[in-house]
Formats: sequence, structure tokens, C-alpha cells
Amino acid sequence: MKKLSQRTTGILLLIAAALCWSLGGVLIKWVQWNPMAIAGVRSFIAAIVVFAAYPRMRMTITTTTLWGAVAYAGTMITFVAATKLTTAANAILLQYTAPAWVALFGTWFLKERTKRSDWLILALVMAGMVLFFLDELTLMSRWGNIIAITSGFCFAWVILITRKQRDPRWSYWSSFHVWNRT
Repeated sequence: MKKLSQRTTGILLLIAAALCWSLGGVLIKWVQWNPMAIAGVRSFIAAIVVFAAYPRMRMTITTTTLWGAVAYAGTMITFVAATKLTTAANAILLQYTAPAWVALFGTWFLKERTKRSDWLILALVMAGMVLFFLDELTLMSRWGNIIAITSGFCFAWVILITRKQRDPRWSYWSSFHVWNRT
């Protein structure tokens, strides 16, 4: 059997990832479980995949990793709950309010300056997302949209904490190690 090129393997893995990512909302709607149970099973499957891919991984718990874990857990739980309460499309799109939260809190948390053009684009995107609340929604759908925005807020903190870990004072390398298998 002919070995696939690195490029072909990469393309196939991207297609597989896109398929899995796309099925997330459909499967959350389909499974008739509590959102916490679904989030737990999704996280368990992800842990199995990560530990299978990096069997020698060692993780040291630090303040940074704990805050990152809390932010990621919030992202996962609120996304699943939002998907149960509103349309999957609304949950996904409203989760992507994260860049606005990153721009807003990045100035304070990361000491980064947000450009005027970034604020303009974010304002236009946010104005478009407001349209989700103008639709004829049931009370449950409205709560789903609010929870989806909360998911975006949590997702933003995952991004902010990950970016902050580049700062040596946050001890990224002391909190997460993956050794070579040689």
C-alpha cells in the first residue's frame, strides 16, 4: 500500500476535523441527555484522543492552567446548553462573539492595543449578531442565545489565557510538557 504524502494526510485530517466539528451541533441536538452529561462525554472523548496522541504528556497544575481549564469548561458547558436551547447555528455564531471580548479585555489583560479598524469591524459584526435577538424567538431560544454569548465570553478567556502564556512570567513551559518520543 502506497504511503500518503504529508500534504494529502494533512488535507484528509482537515476534512475529518471539519466533519467532526460540523456534526457537533447535530449530535448535541440528537442526543437526549442533560447538557452537563453531553459536555462530560465530549470532554472524556477529547481526553482519550489527547492522551493517545501524546502518551508521555505531563501536566503540572498552576494558577494559569486552572484558569484555562475553568474557561474551557465554561466554553464547553455553555455551548452544549445553548445548542440544546436554541438553534445550533445561533449557538455557533453567537459563540463567535469571542473576538469582541478578546478585543475588549485584551487591552487590560494582555496590555495590547486594539486598532481603530478592528473596533470598526467588530462593531459591524456585533450589530449583525444583534439581529439574532430580533427574530421571533421563544423564551427558551432567547435563553439559548444568551447562554451562547456567555460561551463566547468563556471562549475569549481561553484565547486570552493561551496568549498570556506566551509571557515567560506565566510559566507556560513549566505547566505543560510534551517530550519527544526519541
